[in-house]
Amino acid sequence: MKNFYWGRRELSKKICRIKHNTLNYQICSLRTFLALLFAFHMMLFSSPVLAQSPKAEAAASLGNTIRTVIVGQKVPADFWTLQHTIYENGETRIATLEEFRGKVLVLDFWSVACGNCIFHQKAISYFKEKYPEDLEVMMVNPLKTKDSIHQIIAFEDKFRQEYFAEGFRSIILDKELSGLFEVRAFPTYVWITPGGMLQTITFWNFLNKDAAMPFHKN
Repeated sequence: MKNFYWGRRELSKKICRIKHNTLNYQICSLRTFLALLFAFHMMLFSSPVLAQSPKAEAAASLGNTIRTVIVGQKVPADFWTLQHTIYENGETRIATLEEFRGKVLVLDFWSVACGNCIFHQKAISYFKEKYPEDLEVMMVNPLKTKDSIHQIIAFEDKFRQEYFAEGFRSIILDKELSGLFEVRAFPTYVWITPGGMLQTITFWNFLNKDAAMPFHKN
């Protein structure tokens, strides 16, 4: 019996030591968790990189050059002087849009995979022939289409006779113009007045032959 009670006493001491060690471990774990949580909190709100919004970070990485023009606003001054790579009848050259200032300028954003971009060329040609002194249309192939120069040449060869009898001309590898007017789909037609204002943006419905051309003085 003495041995039994003695055994119980020793067992109780062992259990107490186990509980004590477990409690200490839990307290230590809790302290470690709180310390890590505090450190993460300080890092999150003190770091200028993590605290920066995605838009602000993107703007900073681009040197604050992100800009867009909405209907009713004038295009920026360097719109006319910015240099572009222009593909025309098998050759490329560097040129600006300065020569079109003072006319109705339509930027025709397109890609080689866009069916409507091709079919609308007949309607576009109709208005170009009707208002040769007042209207200029410049095709623009954005860089994001990933159309290669070989695909563009093949596009011209395939459709030149039916849709580009008077010649094929397009800005290629464009990044600035499509960003300036937030072009997201093709075709997109950006209409700029002789005074340099963005008057309207049209899409698959360029114009029909019964409509009057926007901004024409008559």
